[in-house]
Amino acid sequence: MGRFCRRHLEHHRRHGDPEKPSYKATEVNPYRLSAASWLKANADHRHVKLALQKVEGLMRNGGRNIEVRDLKGATPATKANAMWARLREQSAPPGKVLAAIIGTAMCNAADRDTRKKEYRQVQIAKVLGRMAGGQTKRWPTHHTDCTLPQEKVISWYVASEGLVLREVGKKAEDAADFVIHDHMEALLTHHKQRLKDKSKRILKKLPFPVKQGSR
Repeated sequence: MGRFCRRHLEHHRRHGDPEKPSYKATEVNPYRLSAASWLKANADHRHVKLALQKVEGLMRNGGRNIEVRDLKGATPATKANAMWARLREQSAPPGKVLAAIIGTAMCNAADRDTRKKEYRQVQIAKVLGRMAGGQTKRWPTHHTDCTLPQEKVISWYVASEGLVLREVGKKAEDAADFVIHDHMEALLTHHKQRLKDKSKRILKKLPFPVKQGSR
């Protein structure tokens, strides 16, 4: 077991850290929006162009789109490629995928409890996994009784744990390496400015002047 008990080992497999939980969507999404905004404003920068090319390459070279239900027992590398293939089959824009990678890295950089590189890569992979989704099959049941379900629905999802997360996260971070490590300060500054601008827009919508003593 090493230095962790079974509970901590399982938590580490799922989240990339024996104790720290994964980021919630409400924590990551604001950074993803800021990353998308920054990427759009800096679309001509060579680091952005290079990162987009690498993300496009990962999606293009993901191989055939293997159905999720057929991935049981597959190697982590095969499952990782299948995730990139699902993103491609869903026509996910490379810019949106890149924004998810960079946005998650921004969330980690802004986190006071910054953990090791593995945690950041796992969190990136978990966000991409949610974007890639799973697989759903529907069959009509042909029930004559309208009170009974008219179709049977079965969904399959790749377990968000283990080596496949490390495989996806490492490749994703490598693709965006120059943007993440050379422009993180500018990205976080852009994020803070967006939050300030949003607050100003909210304040403009409030009734003014506010009556004294009102709550």
